[in-house]
Amino acid sequence: MEKYCTRCGRPLQGRLDKKFCDDGCRIEWHNEQRRKRQKELRVFNVILEQNWRILAALLRKGQRTISVKDLALKQFNFEIYTATNRRFLAWRIYWCYNYAYSISPAGTVRILPPQRARP
Repeated sequence: MEKYCTRCGRPLQGRLDKKFCDDGCRIEWHNEQRRKRQKELRVFNVILEQNWRILAALLRKGQRTISVKDLALKQFNFEIYTATNRRFLAWRIYWCYNYAYSISPAGTVRILPPQRARP
């Protein structure tokens, strides 16, 4: 059974477990995989950076609470965050890098002061 290069499709010669025809194909295939991963991460990082800027701007103004509706109007994305943990059973703390916030059942977002390290 003939095997073919994973990247370019040329027939392989040599070892049975060989996946690439040469070092150039092997390196380029790994570079393509890395580019795909980085593209996906860029999408999330753009959202996280936007959320971070919104939280930072609110705290600079001295605003520590805001309604979910008003925060959503500022284009805040509640689905993307860097970490989460539970506090006091019912409260969940969400992290956007070094900023933390919690959402009350009444629909109010409480922004916590920035932390040097998240949990």
